[in-house]
Amino acid sequence: MRAHAGEYRIREDNIAFAGFSNGGLTGEALIEYHSGTHRMTDLYPDYEPDELDQVSADLNAFLCIYGPRFVGDSFSYEGVHYPPVFFAVGREDKALDNLNYVYPDLIAHGIPVEVHTFAATPHGKAGAKLLDGKVNYPGFEMWLPLADLFMQDIYRKQ
Repeated sequence: MRAHAGEYRIREDNIAFAGFSNGGLTGEALIEYHSGTHRMTDLYPDYEPDELDQVSADLNAFLCIYGPRFVGDSFSYEGVHYPPVFFAVGREDKALDNLNYVYPDLIAHGIPVEVHTFAATPHGKAGAKLLDGKVNYPGFEMWLPLADLFMQDIYRKQ
């Protein structure tokens, strides 16, 4: 994204990753293994870097919808660039336990965090209206404008 920001008509310092459920875990893995001082050769010694490897893989914002790391999982902050993170989770979601675990860890490491919990919402309903055209959890729909405001604020400060 960053290497082609001009083609996409976006600013190269406005790169966000949105992960839903397991995608949130994927986003955090991207941060842990491919940001900051980490390089592909750290994980894959036989990898041959090219010009794309000269472009930063750091995220400017991370939207984690349902999927913070599991209770008890570790995360190495060494050499990492962890961007400001936005969490949205339903109060009927077991991922709320995960969020309660990861939130203090992020705060302890100085990571800006915004958290939104939504009443009467189970796991995995962010895209439900895309499947059936119905808004079954209207409160949870608020995550979209809230995430937009979060990103506008983060990008304004960069």
